[in-house]
Formats: sequence, structure tokens, C-alpha cells
Amino acid sequence: MSGRVLGLLALVTVLAVGAAWYVRQPVPEPAPESADDRFLPGLADRLPAIAAIGVRTAGDRLLAHVVRDGDEWRVDNRYDYPADRETLRGILIALSEARREEAKTDRAEGWARLGLQPIEDPDAGGVELTLEGLDPAPRIIIGETAGGDAGGTYLRRADEDDGRAWLVSERIEMPADIGDWLDDRLTEIPIERMRSVEITARDGEPVRIAREEPRSRYFEIANRPEGRQPLSNSIARSIARIVSDLRLKDVHPAATLDLPPRLAEAHFETLAGLRIVIDAFAADRGEGPRYIRLRAEAVDGAGDRVREQVETLNTRFDGWLYEIPEYKFVNMTHTLEGVLEDVRE
Repeated sequence: MSGRVLGLLALVTVLAVGAAWYVRQPVPEPAPESADDRFLPGLADRLPAIAAIGVRTAGDRLLAHVVRDGDEWRVDNRYDYPADRETLRGILIALSEARREEAKTDRAEGWARLGLQPIEDPDAGGVELTLEGLDPAPRIIIGETAGGDAGGTYLRRADEDDGRAWLVSERIEMPADIGDWLDDRLTEIPIERMRSVEITARDGEPVRIAREEPRSRYFEIANRPEGRQPLSNSIARSIARIVSDLRLKDVHPAATLDLPPRLAEAHFETLAGLRIVIDAFAADRGEGPRYIRLRAEAVDGAGDRVREQVETLNTRFDGWLYEIPEYKFVNMTHTLEGVLEDVRE
């Protein structure tokens, strides 16, 4: 046997012995994640002890103060209106699961680029969250979210002296408007259940929206005169679907406001006989405060289920005025002239 062949056999033998030794070695277990890696160690076990959550923005402005009320949460700087439970749940779970990924600057001059300036700064880019009821109560500044595939968020403890900023594992996007902290749902009636809409504004002829045919999915401007056509193919459907997803931006007790004049009254009627009546208030179409008031009614012949729904809705609506997105307010205060144009030749 040649020397070359003997050498190859020896190499194969060595490799086989080495492979056999390697596979017999125990597979190392990954190091367990330590609770000390959490940005807020032990928070998950202490969530039930949180009594309130304070939310402040630039210039130390109070955005929301959300208070636990038994099994519910209410925003006490909005007259104890119900809070958005999903928003709270998402933020608290993300904070309890957030792990320190990378230490960042502990110098004040470096905080601004991460959105972590002191909240008293009028140019502060983040939001400060205080978890009241814990001892001590953590004050967390939530800054920018990190770019790239890794995601994550920059956080800093405002109640600790070291000033260290951290990139943490969870993506935490803080709501910046009061409406995001409130239970903003007003009506959620699918357009498939809508029968008709009638809008009567103080400065023009009424608009009547109805299905083209009783079972049609298409809506039309039912009182359109000859020689006129809708401004767009979608405008009738856009009006019909206002109550499909009507959400508030802010809320006020009716007794606390001097209402401007009523601009329009809109009736939204479903196939089952539920009628949502919306009064829209504004001194001027172009500017100034704008509010809506809602009530529910059952049309003649409506069944018991509709009457129960009316009672539930009116319990929610009674005594409140709402601010809503601008485009929704415009759509529910149209005049007939405002939704039509001359037929094009």
C-alpha cells in the first residue's frame, strides 16, 4: 500500500475519532434570561398594584391621568370617561416584558436625539409615564422607536439618578392625543346593515341617501334633481358609512359647554329599524369649535333586540358631547348643493 493511501486512511481515522468525541459531549444549555435584564424587574407581578397611570408630554403638560376603578379604567382629567383598555394593556405588557438590549448615553446632551429629554423641557420629544401605586412609583420616559429590523424603543428612568438611556427589546408607541387614551368607539354599524341617511342642515336643502334597490349594495342620492350628478361616485356610500366606525377625538359633559348653534341633524337608519340621530353644532362651517350629540331610537315596528340596543347606546351617549375627526363632521353636515354638480356634457 502506498504512503499516500496510508496517509489518507490515517486522516480519516482521526476525523472519525474526533467526530465521535464531539457528538458524545453534552449540548450546552442557553443561558437563561435573567429577570435583572428587564428594564422594570418584577413589573409583571406588580401590575395589579398599579392604581393610576400619569401621562405627561413636553413642557410637563398633563395628557392623561388614567385611574383604576374596580375592573374598569377611567380618564379622570376627562370627567372619568372610560379609558381605552386595549391601549393600556398593550403599553403595560410591553413595559413588563421589555429587556435591556443596549446601554446608551447617560449624558443630558445626548438624550435629545433619542427623544429622552426631561419632560419639563418644552421641546421634549418623548412621553413620561408614571406608574402610581407602586412603591417607589417608576417614572419612565418613552422616547423614539429604533429603526431597522430589530425594532425596540429608547427608554430612560426619570426617577433614578444615573440618567442612563437604554434600547429595550419591545416596540412601545405612545399615544400622543387624548382621544387615544379614551374608549373612542361611538358607533360600529356595518354599512351592510344601513338602509338610509337623511341630513338636514340649516343652510341648505336636505340630502337623502338610500340604496339604489332594496337589496343593492350601492347607495345613491335619492333626491338628486334632473341635470345634476354626485360630485363623486363614492360620496353617497361615504355618507352612508359614517356610523360604521364613528370615533371620538375628545369628550365633554354637555352641561359644561355653551353650545354653538346647531348646524345639521343627521338620521342614520338600519334595515332592522335602529335609528342613530346625530346633532352637529358649529357657529361656522369653516372654523371654531365643533361638537356632536348622539341618541338612538327604534323606528315603528322594530323588534326587541333593536330596543335593547337603543337602551345600551343611550346609556353610553347620554349627557356627552363629542369632538370627532374633521372629515366625518363635514360628511354629516352636507347640504344637497354641496354633494352635487352639473351633469357634464
